Amino acid sequence: MAKKDEDIIWKKARGDMFETFAVELKEFTQAGRLPSSCDQDMEYCLELQKERQKDKNVIMKYEFVPRGHFAKTGGIGKGWEDERYKTRMEYRTCRWEKMFYKDKKKVHSSKQNSTFYQIITDKRDSHAVEEDSYTCPNCGAISKVRELIDGCSYCGTFFKMEDLFPKVTNFFFIEDISGTDKEVNGDIAKTVVPCMLISMICLTYVYSNQNDNGLLMNLIPGVIAGAILGGVLGYFLWAILKIGYIFAQAGKSASMVVNVSGSAKSFEAKMKKYSPEFSYEYFTSKVISMLKMIIFAKEPQELPIYVGDTTGEMFSDILDSSYAGALALKKFEIQGDYCYVTVDAYMEDIYDGDRVRRKKDVFRIVLRKNITTPIQLNFSIKKIHCKSCGVSFDATKQITCPSCSRKYEIDDEDWVIIKKKKK
Repeated sequence: MAKKDEDIIWKKARGDMFETFAVELKEFTQAGRLPSSCDQDMEYCLELQKERQKDKNVIMKYEFVPRGHFAKTGGIGKGWEDERYKTRMEYRTCRWEKMFYKDKKKVHSSKQNSTFYQIITDKRDSHAVEEDSYTCPNCGAISKVRELIDGCSYCGTFFKMEDLFPKVTNFFFIEDISGTDKEVNGDIAKTVVPCMLISMICLTYVYSNQNDNGLLMNLIPGVIAGAILGGVLGYFLWAILKIGYIFAQAGKSASMVVNVSGSAKSFEAKMKKYSPEFSYEYFTSKVISMLKMIIFAKEPQELPIYVGDTTGEMFSDILDSSYAGALALKKFEIQGDYCYVTVDAYMEDIYDGDRVRRKKDVFRIVLRKNITTPIQLNFSIKKIHCKSCGVSFDATKQITCPSCSRKYEIDDEDWVIIKKKKK
């Protein structure tokens, strides 16, 4: 017998990466402990967001309640891989609540039935990644993976391979409009029962006016006929309301659907000519991760992933930013060794102000990448490798090599954002 939603609890103790991160993300919003199950670039993004909320005197809390058809076992979406790393998209359904507090007073909350997506990256083979750089989780020094397993040369901490991989590299939520059997039956009952009661009363009144058989003799046919008529009418009313809701939700997403339609396959086909391992899902995850870093950074110009103009006050009041489920390709062109891509990213953001408010945003973003170098699926700005002198360093702290002072140009290895604006 399948477990009921209320009996399903996500736990870290199971050793399931999805459940571990979900619990740790909740703990992070409620207690400030950074998730150990996410990669270091995501850690950095979460830190930036926490700093923004602290500056605004705001506390944000997440709450997850597993529900829906994929609450327990979940599902696996499209994956992508290269010679050393493999990435998969996992999802489960839940009730997701966001709460915002100022001076211990709740100032905003929102609940949504959601599909919770996580992007999880793992090594393909332990030996294949031993020479890759990795930032020590204990002291922050950059070493080789094999050195961390043998004991970090800076702090001496030993790590197992499973301490380093797999890691969650991104996450997002998409509204889940499907209902469980219990939810559907509950919604039907909320419509049908009132209709039945009204029908029973009305028909009993009609029968009473038509004959003099007494209240009891009129009540029996009134109740029976009213229950049947009310049940039928109530069910049809529920169906009409449900269809109306679906169309209303579709209308809200119409612009996204129109803009995104066909762009994923077209873009992926073009990029695969230069990088066979490329996938649109990988690119979407990368863009959203980069955008969130820029949104929450105090000085985005100091990030190696951004080489555009100052952002001004565009992002300064955003407390939380969530991917709304669409990334639309608007322009693609090749200029010499570089690929230039223009996309519209659909986001749902929470803004601070006189009141905390939720708003749907569309950001137009222009990105650039050197197409002569292959995509690195495990690329991280926490472990930049200087091409001049070979020194590795943390580019979240500085964008110039601490050894030779060369400014690192990240678009030789990964995507950079060169322009952005809010539509």
